[in-house]
Amino acid sequence: MNLPVGPLTTFVLLVLGYGLTYFLVLQFSGRLRVRAEQRQGSRPAPEDGELVFWFLVPCLDEEAVIGATVANLLAQDARARVTVVDDGSADATAERARAAGGDRVEVLSRRLPQARQGKGAALNAALPHLVAAAERLGVPEERVVVAVMDADGRLSPGALAHVAPLFADPAVGGAQLAVRIRNRDRLLTRIQDAGFWGAAATAQYGRDPFGTVSLGGNAQFARLSALRSVPGAPWTDSLTEDLDLALSLAVRGWRLRTTSLAHVVQEGPERLRALLRQRTRWAQGHMVCAGRLGEVWRSSRLGTAAALELALYLLQPWCLALPWSVLAHLLAVLGVLATLAVGAHSGAAAAVATAVAVYLLAFAPHLYQATLYHRRTRHYGWWRSVGLHHASYLLTYVTYLATWRALWRILRGRRDWAKTRRVARAARGQ
Repeated sequence: MNLPVGPLTTFVLLVLGYGLTYFLVLQFSGRLRVRAEQRQGSRPAPEDGELVFWFLVPCLDEEAVIGATVANLLAQDARARVTVVDDGSADATAERARAAGGDRVEVLSRRLPQARQGKGAALNAALPHLVAAAERLGVPEERVVVAVMDADGRLSPGALAHVAPLFADPAVGGAQLAVRIRNRDRLLTRIQDAGFWGAAATAQYGRDPFGTVSLGGNAQFARLSALRSVPGAPWTDSLTEDLDLALSLAVRGWRLRTTSLAHVVQEGPERLRALLRQRTRWAQGHMVCAGRLGEVWRSSRLGTAAALELALYLLQPWCLALPWSVLAHLLAVLGVLATLAVGAHSGAAAAVATAVAVYLLAFAPHLYQATLYHRRTRHYGWWRSVGLHHASYLLTYVTYLATWRALWRILRGRRDWAKTRRVARAARGQ
């Protein structure tokens, strides 16, 4: 049975139009944002002592990396406070944290059966402690910025000096820094770094004017008063509690920001199976969060542009990744057939020209990302970046497979997940 050409063509155009328009708008906006920040440099920070940064580091068996992370955080600001939430670790996580920070780090130990209920539960357990401590110190909640860090997260030097000005606006409830991969000395991890540091980071910068930047699990900054404005516990048991929190803050009128002047460095999975497992969890959490679309549209505190941007972002797995995983291959087959047909009708030269045109259309986004990654890393040559981004098509297939696996898990009602193991290995050329 032949598929009806009309509806199929319309569907393809809708998917293409949605993906291309959203991509171009955010990339254009993001590039403008980066250039503006590079021209202006560091913006004026709030007056000395106005903000108190309080790092929260939830940990479960992180003895391999927690010491270096605590040391990095303490070096950021002499006034910053660090609280490590040991979520029932069976190793020396607590001891390594205390050894690295001494009296400047506090370890909150959780024990079974309360422990190991997820990252959100660990963070929520620490929040009352922060509230009580802020009261004892006499610091208003709107001046306390809670910074959630993964146990392997390291902030770029002087990061807080670039984050603080974002919170000078009292309407800003949260901020997120872009990610780089630390162990990027092999192909799989370099591909991940290219994915984070290229178009994905630029898209986040492009969302900054809308005030809808997505919060991540690492280098996630939130004003304490904003967290307290969320009824109940701010962090949920969602597989992507960070995205859930971003939505909760956005619908309450809090702006979410970012800056291109600072970033966070973390480890990337070094095995394909671990990467697929990680991306499946992210995809499932993202897909489930799309169930909050109605809440986004009903919010009277969100502007139309911000609500539309959030809606387009939430629909990506459902309306872009899933259909495009099929349409991309269909269009590839059509491209091959067109090339063969042109060759049979007009000769080899015309076939070669057609093949080049099909290639450029298919790989234009990857060529753009190669140029962007080259410019943002500087030391990474353009041709080398082009080769890397051809290899990064592997990451595209990981995304396709992860999204379909996430859909299958949703249909089966599965919400369990496996913790990503740390490699605790420094990379060359950091």
